[in-house]
Parts: sequence; C-alpha cells; structure tokens
Amino acid sequence: LLLCGEFHHMVHSYMTLDRLAHLYLVLVIVMHGLSVNLPVREAVATTVLPNVTTFTAPAAKSRTITLKWDKNADATGYVVEQYKGGKWTQILKTTGNTTLQCTASSLAPETRYSFRIKSYKKTGSAVVCSDYTNIAATTRIACVSGLTAKSSTVSSVTLSWNKVASATGYVVEIYKGGKWNTVLTTKNNTALSCKVTGLAAGSTYKARIKCYRLANGAYSFSEYLEADVNTKIANVTGFKASGNTASSITFSWNKNTAATGYIVEIYKGGKWTVIATTKNNTTLKFTVKGLKNDTTYSFRIRAYKTAGGVTAYSDYVRIAGKTRIPNVAAFTGSAVSASAVKLDWSKNDKATGYVIEQYKGGKWTALATTKNNTTLTFTVKGLAEGTAYSFRIKSFRKTGSTTEFSEYASVKAATDR
Repeated sequence: LLLCGEFHHMVHSYMTLDRLAHLYLVLVIVMHGLSVNLPVREAVATTVLPNVTTFTAPAAKSRTITLKWDKNADATGYVVEQYKGGKWTQILKTTGNTTLQCTASSLAPETRYSFRIKSYKKTGSAVVCSDYTNIAATTRIACVSGLTAKSSTVSSVTLSWNKVASATGYVVEIYKGGKWNTVLTTKNNTALSCKVTGLAAGSTYKARIKCYRLANGAYSFSEYLEADVNTKIANVTGFKASGNTASSITFSWNKNTAATGYIVEIYKGGKWTVIATTKNNTTLKFTVKGLKNDTTYSFRIRAYKTAGGVTAYSDYVRIAGKTRIPNVAAFTGSAVSASAVKLDWSKNDKATGYVIEQYKGGKWTALATTKNNTTLTFTVKGLAEGTAYSFRIKSFRKTGSTTEFSEYASVKAATDR
C-alpha cells in the first residue's frame, strides 16, 4: 500500500506540473493478490498555441540562407534556431509577430543546414510555446569573385574573374538593349576572361557572372556577381605642337564632343607627370613652360568623361616636341655715321649661322645670312640721317637637310645727325 501511495503521489505531482485536466481511472495494482482503486490524473491536452502555417527557405546563396514564414495572429513572437555544432542554436527571437523573415549568414557553400521555428505567446509572466516546425536548405556553390574590366577600348571590354575550383564552367552576361544578354558560357573552369564587343564608346555597362556545376545531369548555379564596366571614349585627334620657344612648347588638339575635359602629361624624370587637367572640353591649347632649350620631350593626352560619379577615359595619344635652339645672348646696335649703323652680337655655340633682318616698308626683310657662327657683326648702310630703325636676329642650325631656328632678338638703332 505504501508503494501504491508513492506511485499515486508521483502521478499526481507530474500531472499537476503539466497542468493537465483531472480524470479518474481505475488503476488496478496487483500486489500480493490485492487490488486497489486509486484516483489518478489523465494527460488530456488543453488548447495548444498553433505554430506558423508555412516555413520556407525561398532564397539561398553561397554564404546565406533566407528563411520566411507566415504571420501567426495568436503569437507574441517567434524563435528561429539553426542546428550547428551538434546542437540547436537560437539565431533570432522576435519581440513582435510582424517580423516574418531572417537570414542565416556565415554559412559554407554547398552545405545542407537544418532550421526550426516555434511561435510563443506571452501573457503576464506566463509563456506558452507552439511545437517546432523544421526545414532543411542547402547553400549554393561558391560565388565567383574578382569580376573586373581587365582592359577596354572604345567598343569593347575584356572581363576577368577568379577561378572557382568546384565549378564546371561560367556564364557571363552583359546588360544591353534593356535586357541581359549571354556573351559566354564556358565548358570548363579554366577560362577566366572574355572579350565583350559591339559596345558604344564612353559608356557604362553592367556585367554579371555566375558559375555552374554539372553533376549527374543536373545543373546547380551560384548567385550572380555584378560589376560596372566602362568603354573608353573616343581618342583625341589633331594633337600637335603648334608653337615653341627655347623654354616652352605649345600644344593644340581638336575638340572631343563626348569629353568632359582633357589630361595632358609630360615624360620627365623617368615617369609620366600630369601638367594639365582641363575642366571643360573647349580648352584646346596648353603651353608647357620651364623647359630646356634644344631638347626633345614626350607628351601625351587623353580625354575623360565623368557621369554619375564614374569617369571613363580615352586611350592616350602621344607626340614628341622639341624646344628651339638658344639665340644669341647679346644683340646691340650703334651709329657709325649719318647713314649707317653697326649691329653686334655674341657668339652662339649651337648655331651654324645667323639671319639679320630690318623692318621697313611695313614688313621684315632679310639683310644678311651668315654662313658661319663666327661672323658677329654687320653694318647696315644707306640709311637716312638721324633716323631710328628696328633690327632683329635669329640663330640657325643646319643638320643635313633640316634647319632649326632660334627665336628672334630685337634691337633699335639710330643713325647720327
């Protein structure tokens, strides 16, 4: 009887703790041939909180899985758990019943994961939970990384990307004409670049790539990786040296209607250095100063176009420009009579000879051209008494069939009265 009493107490306590309804059953215990009727509690379920009606994984990527469920109007909130490390781990607990999705992150590619959800309802300090609803979902194969434009021209872009070891191949697409167009589907995972042609100059395009794996006749795809790529704008035309001195070179070029501006560079000190960046496409001339005389320099120019925070560039156009040889360091004039003046100048070691000119009759007229650089004086005769005249000199150097000239140096001199 003591044993029966203890059993009765155990059953009664268990049922009380579980808050089950009371029912009397006849429990027949045969002990030493004795039958005893005891009141016990039967486990009859009260109303249980229902769980969400649907629980799905509608979106999976290589590193994340998005979970969604229907709203449970009877619930206060939801608890979502992921099975990892040999146990169930809570990844979300909402404080309201309007949050209906969550994303599990930091997952491994091509891996199957288990998730479960339960609804809960809080009334005062009492919390009632629904049963769990379980699902399993698999992440995609690893996504491609490193999609970039390796090079570009005015009508093409060459794309490159990193290899995905588990992939069978890749699908490359370009957004053009209002839709995505497939430009390449590889049959292996070793082709890691492709050239997209037929594009417009100075334009930005969206490119995307996904990898795939073919196994047992079934395809599995990664998510897409997108990148903006730019074609180059049309090159500058008509780039030339339009004027030079012993210490400067002036360049000019044609207008590029597609450009925002231009960038001019000089090769100096073993590297290319920017010497001008225009803010418009109407500045079509630039003078580089502070150069050495009788020296050849390399220059290059490219156009650029800025739109929507993205800058596209043309290819470079290059030319060489040379500064002039130096002129004589000194050039003077003095009267020698009422009808003549004497012109003197210093020797120019880089010159072959000199050209002397006089301004008369509204134009410059050559008076003499020396055949050497050692003749350093010239007398101009047949002038009017007490009159001032303008003269100028330039050095020249002849190399083969090429003749180079310095700038002019000028002087005024008057005859005696």
